[in-house]
Formats: sequence, C-alpha cells, structure tokens
Amino acid sequence: MRNFLTIPNAPIVVGLLICTFASVNDAQAQKKSMVETALSYRPKQVSVNYDIPKKSAISSCKLEKSMAKYKKPGFAVYDASGRLLRLFFDINRDDDLDSWSYFKDGIEVYRDIDSNFDGAVDEFRWMGAAGTRHGKDLDKNGTIDRWLKISASEVAEEVFNSVRTSDSARFKRLLINSSELSALKLDQSLGKNIASKIREASGKFSTFAKSQKAITSRSKWTQFGSTRPSLVPSGIPGVNKDLIIFDHAAAVFENGSKFGQLSLGTIVEVSPNNWRVLELPQLIDEGQVVQNGGVFYPASGSAGGSQVASSGGSENRSLANLFEKYDALEKKIKSTRGAAAIAKLEQDRANLFMQLAKESTKEQEKRNWVRQMADTVANAYQNERFPKGLAFLDSQTAKIKSMGLGDELAYLAWRKIYAEYLVGHGGDRRARNKANEKYIADLEKFSNSYPKSEFAAEAYFQLGLNSEVAERDDGKTAVNWYAKCSRGFPDTLFGKKSAGAITRLSSIGKPLPFRGTTVGGKRFDLQARQFRNKIIVLNYWEVGCESCVEGFEELQRLGAKYKSDMIIVGVNLDTDVKSLKQYLARNRSVNWPQLHAEGGAEKSPLAVQLGVTTLPLTLLVDQKGRLVESNIPVDDLDREIQRLIRRASGTANLRKPTR
Repeated sequence: MRNFLTIPNAPIVVGLLICTFASVNDAQAQKKSMVETALSYRPKQVSVNYDIPKKSAISSCKLEKSMAKYKKPGFAVYDASGRLLRLFFDINRDDDLDSWSYFKDGIEVYRDIDSNFDGAVDEFRWMGAAGTRHGKDLDKNGTIDRWLKISASEVAEEVFNSVRTSDSARFKRLLINSSELSALKLDQSLGKNIASKIREASGKFSTFAKSQKAITSRSKWTQFGSTRPSLVPSGIPGVNKDLIIFDHAAAVFENGSKFGQLSLGTIVEVSPNNWRVLELPQLIDEGQVVQNGGVFYPASGSAGGSQVASSGGSENRSLANLFEKYDALEKKIKSTRGAAAIAKLEQDRANLFMQLAKESTKEQEKRNWVRQMADTVANAYQNERFPKGLAFLDSQTAKIKSMGLGDELAYLAWRKIYAEYLVGHGGDRRARNKANEKYIADLEKFSNSYPKSEFAAEAYFQLGLNSEVAERDDGKTAVNWYAKCSRGFPDTLFGKKSAGAITRLSSIGKPLPFRGTTVGGKRFDLQARQFRNKIIVLNYWEVGCESCVEGFEELQRLGAKYKSDMIIVGVNLDTDVKSLKQYLARNRSVNWPQLHAEGGAEKSPLAVQLGVTTLPLTLLVDQKGRLVESNIPVDDLDREIQRLIRRASGTANLRKPTR
C-alpha cells in the first residue's frame, strides 16, 4: 500500500500510520511516533494561529482513524482533554492524504488542500475565527496566486500587510482582473476609467510602499475602517447591474500608542464574499483631502482621521486609551491559566467592547463593536472559557437599547441560539436530542420576535428543513416555513432555496421543472420530449460523501436491470468540477450522465432550484415527467420502479380474483 500520510515538502516516511495497532511490538512507542509525526506538520501559509501542544503534552495526545466519526478515511489527533487538534483526510480514497486541517480551541481555523490529488497542496482555506479567505496556488509554489474568497475586511488587512512588507505581488493579487472587471458590466467609459486606475495602482505600488514611512515592520493591523457597504443600483450612469461596494474603505493600523489610516479607495464585491481593490492605497493624515475612493459616488473632503484616530482630542484620546487596555488584556488572556481567571478576563474583554461601542461616534462603529462583543462571548462560551457568557449577553440588552441599537438585539439572540446548540451537540445522544429540540424551539421564538431580521431567512429555512426531515411531517408544515422565507426574503440565498424546496415538495404527482448542464456541456431538461416514456432517477451526490458513493453499486445494478425503462442522472454538487472528473475517470462503472454547476452544495443552481440541502438525495420521476418521490432511499428504488413499469403497462391493478 502507498504511503498514506504525506504532504509536499515534508518527506517523512510514515507508512506506520496505516499499520494495525496490534501488529507492532511496542504499541505505546508506535502510537507516540504516529502522534509526533502528525503534529510535526505545519500549515503551508504563515501566520496561522492554531494549537501546538507543548512537547511534554504530546505523549498524552491520541490519534484515531477518522472513518467511523467523520465518514472519510484519514486520521484525527486529539489532546488529553479530547479536544480536536488535527484532521487529515484522504478525500479521493487513493491512500494518500489530500486535506490537512488545523484547529484552535477545538474549532477548525485553517486547511491545506490538494484539490486535484496530484500530491501538491494548491488551495488554502481559513475558517472559524480566522476568517473566510480561500486562496488558490496555480503554479504549486506555495504562494497564493488567486483569491477565490476574501472578505472586505480581510482585503483591507492584506493591503496593509502588502504595504508593511513592500510585497507588490501580494497587493496585485487583490486588484480586480480583466475578467472580473468585465463581469461588472460597466459602460465603456467607466470601465476604462477603472482599468486606468488598476494599471496605475499596479505600476506605482512598489514605489509607494518603499517610500512611505508611516507603516513599518512594527506597525500592527487594528481593524477595517469603513461604514456599511453601499449598493450601486443598476441604471445609474455607467452601471448595468447591481454592485456592492465600499467607497472610501480604509485600513486602521497602530504604531505604538498612535493610530493611522491607510485609505484603500473603492473596493467591490466581484462574487459572493470575494472583494477586489480598484485603486492605489493612500496614507491619510487628519485634515488631508482623500484622493482615492468615490469611483461610483465621486466626493472629496477632509479625512476625518481613522476610526480610532490619532492622539488629537479628548474623544480620540479616550478611544486610544481603550485600545491600549485592549492590547494589554489580549496579552494577559493568552498567558492566563485557570478556568475562573480566564472567565473573568473574557468578561473584561466583553465589557471593553461595550465601552468602545459607547465611546464611538459613528453608528456603524457602534454596531461593529456590539457584534464583536457578541461574537467573542459566544465563541468563549462554546470553548468553555466563559460558562456564564449567554447570561452576560442577556445582561447587555438595556445598554444596547440605550445606544439606540435595539435592532442589534437580534444579532445577540442569533449568536446565543447557535452557541447553545453547538455546545449541546457535543454531548451524548440524549444531550444532542435535547439540544435539537431546544434549537428548533429557539428558532421559532426568534422568527416570531425578529421576523424582519437579516437572520430570519435562515431561521425560517432551518425550520422548514427540520419539518421536512421529521418522520411524521406530511410536507405541509415544511412548505409553510419555506413559504415565509421565500416571500419575506426572495432575493437571499435562503429565500431562493426555499422557493426551490417548495417546488420539490409541491410537485408530487405533477411535472417537475428541472434543468441543468452535463459535465460534457450538454443541456438537460427533465421535461424534454426525449425523456417521455422513461423513468428518471435524479441522484444528488458529492465525491466526499461516503453514503452517496455507497449507493452507486445499487444504482449500477438497477441501471443494468431496467436499461430500457429507466435513465439515471447524477447531480453532482462538488465545488470543483475537477474532483468530479477525476472521480469518474477512476470509477468507470459510474457511467450515467452527470450534471454539474459552480457553487457547490450551498449555491449551485442545481441545488437551489429544488432546495436541496442534504446528501445523498434521490428523486424519482415517472414516464410523464411527474415527480413520484422527493427523497427516496436508493434501496427502495427497485420496488417503486417495478410499480411504475406495471402501471404504464396497464397491469398495476391486476390481481387474482377472490372466490
């Protein structure tokens, strides 16, 4: 068998990891060696904050095979308390690992991925408290060449670090490229103007970064300095589709006790949670005119200073003092031991966030600090660092209302729901069942209390999903929840998926509308004449879904048995079509047509149009294009197919007469 635990640039012989534990002479030494090997790996990207056990603690860590718990072959590493440290998976089951996950406080924060299974890491993902970045390494040299996902605030931090390190390549990766600019569908004049700004930014960045003196190697990123994003509606001069932007975005940084501002100009969302820079950054002194920004809404004026500003004025000085306290508190939190002491510091930090919210003069800043407080408290509660965290959130209600931010109470309620649910799900089966029941009750309460909240769409959708999978639900309750979501939030992803789920659940006995494109580029329409008189099996799946793949053997058997009566159509929801193509190349017996569209299980049009959220999912359609079953187990297909064939031949109701 091939070496199972490998990673590029770490040529450690670890075939022992696939040996049976009982086959070694010294089991304890063997286990220790496996754990040490697994913990010796490091993320390909630097500056990842993840748990690294001390040498003295490694002997108490343990390594287990991942299949039983995670339904994927590979290995999991736990510390002495049972907290997860690492997860290594063999996604394509070729006995080589191709996914390496790193954890902080039991939560995954970073993942290296070999997406095309050629032995070299080519994708890097940050998650959890580490953010949302997802980068692609096109030439396999360990450097990110393209951002697949990066939020606006992370773009600001990346620009700041590009200036701090005078790294032109790092900055240029953040500039909008020609295809992304074309996709914005701007008029020629505006498009040329932006293209000119991009060329200027690309050409002048190196000189700017090396000549400026405000940002040094000791400067620290502080926060994203901007108000809420702006919608540029289709129809204004030069704009032909809705755009989401930050005009006059900024990166706030710290030099000792002083704060500065790096203006980023205009940044634009080129795809969901994927932002790009349009201009050369500019260092701003208080009172200086901002030269960049205003691409879509031209304006100029004095820079009001950074959000936490420099040392001028009592208000700015007060904020600066709070930031100094925050830095000191952060250092203390990292070095403190003992549950009670940690909980006290977590509460101090939360109170400090509330002070920052109170001292801030802009409404959006206040909202940001309140949300940061809620995020921090919820995460601390989930990680058992602040056991009374949820009660603390409740205690802040009056303060938040007094700041005129009553609508932010929905955010607190939402974070509480998920924090409590995740903690409850970490227990035994009884605890998980109890957590599920409370989660559903909390979602119903939330949807009644905050029906217009930005999170209500997800609450309605989750309630619909829960009703759909409930054993005794007839589909009506699910449709009612989905209808509230689709009517109230039609333009959101949850609203669109809810509309799709309604279509799927309401089409029993009716023609099912469904379209897609095969991997080979052919169009597929379930209601096309060519599929009349054929039973259609639509099978939703992913390469990494073990239970999906387990059903293929039965689908193969049914395909051979009913080849003149039935057509199987795979609906693949993998994010990367390469994974699908490589799987099909290795598994020639999976020879039925496969549909695919970008977006993965969450956003693929194939999932959205029928509201598919769980895998595997199999739909059965009769010879007239009518939906027979909206979620049928593969093992039940044979019986139902026989019934449909008998019905079509007129023998379905024939039976032996009674005497």
